[in-house]
Amino acid sequence: MLLGKIKPIGIAIVGVGYWGRIILRSLTKAKGVILVGFSDADSNNLKEISEIYPCAVGEMDYRRLLEMQEVQAIIVATPPTSHRRIAMDAMEAGKDVLVEKPFTTRRTDALELVKYAMIHGRILGVDYTYLYNPYILEISTILNSGKIGSIRSLEYIRINTCGVRHNVDVLQDLVSHDFSISDFLLGSKVPERINAVGEIASEWNRCTRAKMSLCFNGNLLSTHHVDCYGAEKIRELVVRGTAGTLVYRAEGSDEGLYLIGLDDDNKQVLDRQSSLAIPMDSDALTTELEHFASCIRERRQPLSDGWLAVRVLESVEACRSVLGNAYISSSCPK
Repeated sequence: MLLGKIKPIGIAIVGVGYWGRIILRSLTKAKGVILVGFSDADSNNLKEISEIYPCAVGEMDYRRLLEMQEVQAIIVATPPTSHRRIAMDAMEAGKDVLVEKPFTTRRTDALELVKYAMIHGRILGVDYTYLYNPYILEISTILNSGKIGSIRSLEYIRINTCGVRHNVDVLQDLVSHDFSISDFLLGSKVPERINAVGEIASEWNRCTRAKMSLCFNGNLLSTHHVDCYGAEKIRELVVRGTAGTLVYRAEGSDEGLYLIGLDDDNKQVLDRQSSLAIPMDSDALTTELEHFASCIRERRQPLSDGWLAVRVLESVEACRSVLGNAYISSSCPK
């Protein structure tokens, strides 16, 4: 059956601030979905979005959206402390749900939502956008092909320039992306040991930068360097295998994936002038929204489901526990 013959999934979004507006733009490009309504506690946000999307219903109280039969699914893009309540309200109203990361602020809340979704047959996804990035998907394909052999290590660098967010630290905001990628690439492996050191800003009482190493079964290691006060925005992942290395790097608007092979003398060879050709049919967020809609139609859990989020939160909470004894207090950069 052609997609054009399928009735689009009616979507409503709760929270139309910074990230909510980015999701809205992708919703207008995604196939098989239609924006039915939106909600925000800020009347100015409601007014602005109503002018951009006049055909959608705007409500200050998100519970009004849950009463609409046209709404099949809810996207939650509000402050993290409200995620559990809104997601549960939506599922209890019979809606499927996609929640921005961090899924919840506590692992116990995440488990509660996941178990409810399982028992009551709801589709529950979490917005780990990088799992839908064409470069990350290509890395997965290359790893599954055995082209670089068995994985020896994953090395991440994730640096922002905008400073600490008022409601999350770098563990929830930055490293959770990388934990989700590792979960995807390693087949849901759980780390056995964690080492970490970090810096906490005294003004915010939140971690602003950290370095962590996670040890998995089989001597597999992942390292993570996250910083929200960098001089430039950088995303980097180096996957080292027994027969080669993959390097993904995004700096500013430049993004590329490089394959480092081995020559006859077992030395690494890299052509840095050209990256691997990756088809760019759509952006990661649009791909994720189309995937979520497909999962609703087929009644299957998405790639970035609630259980993945639970495992990510387990690692985040374990890192925070280790960092509790290894923080360096500092003032926020001005």
